[in-house]
Amino acid sequence: MNLMKCIILGAALATCLGASSSQAVPLKPVGETAAAAPSAQLELVEYSRGPRFPGDTWDFRNPRLKGAIVDACAEWGRDCGAGGAAQYCRLRGFNGALNWSIDFPGRTFVVGSNQFCNGPQCRGFSRVKCR
Repeated sequence: MNLMKCIILGAALATCLGASSSQAVPLKPVGETAAAAPSAQLELVEYSRGPRFPGDTWDFRNPRLKGAIVDACAEWGRDCGAGGAAQYCRLRGFNGALNWSIDFPGRTFVVGSNQFCNGPQCRGFSRVKCR
C-alpha cells in the first residue's frame, strides 16, 4: 500500500512523509483567500492510495471525512454497517471491507448523503479494515 502522512502547518505549508522521504508541500486555499484561512491549524492527515499488492489490507482507526467520524450508514439511515464500511473502503481505493467496529461519537459524516449527523443517535466507525 502506498501511504503518505501529512502534517498541515498552518494555512500555507504541509510536511508530507512518504515511505522513504519527507517533503514540504505548499497549500493553496480552495474557494477562499489566503487571509481567510486559519493560521494556527495543525492536523495529521493520512492518505491511503489503496492496496499495493493483491490481498493487502489496511486498518483505518477512527476514519474521518470533512472533520467528522465516518457514519456507519452509506446513506442517511440506509445501508448501514457492511454498506457504509464497503463505501469507505472504495473511497480509499480498496475493493471492500473485511470488518469494522461501530461507536456513537456524537457527530458523524454520512458520505452518500453528504450530510452531518449530530447527536447521541449517530453511529460512526471506530475502525474499518479494508481489503
